[in-house]
Amino acid sequence: MVPSVPGQVLKQARRAAGLKQSQLAERAGVSQQHISNIERGKWMPQPDTLDELLQHCGCQLVLRAVPLLANSSETSATGGQSLLFGRRVPRRDP
Repeated sequence: MVPSVPGQVLKQARRAAGLKQSQLAERAGVSQQHISNIERGKWMPQPDTLDELLQHCGCQLVLRAVPLLANSSETSATGGQSLLFGRRVPRRDP
């Protein structure tokens, strides 16, 4: 199973809110198993689903587009790196 950045984010937000998986599940109207599967990377939630779950933890999802880099070891003019769920995205030439 591939590590899930969305799952890790959800788990961190849930714990910071002092919630158990079962409590978050009840608030969101889903099963505890559903929360567990997302946190373990078994299921990849859609961004709107993740945002809804995070809101129940007192957080919100913020997505940001970052320019692709010519060389993955470089950083952009803003000092950021191109990431896609925690992985560097190498630039592809057309």
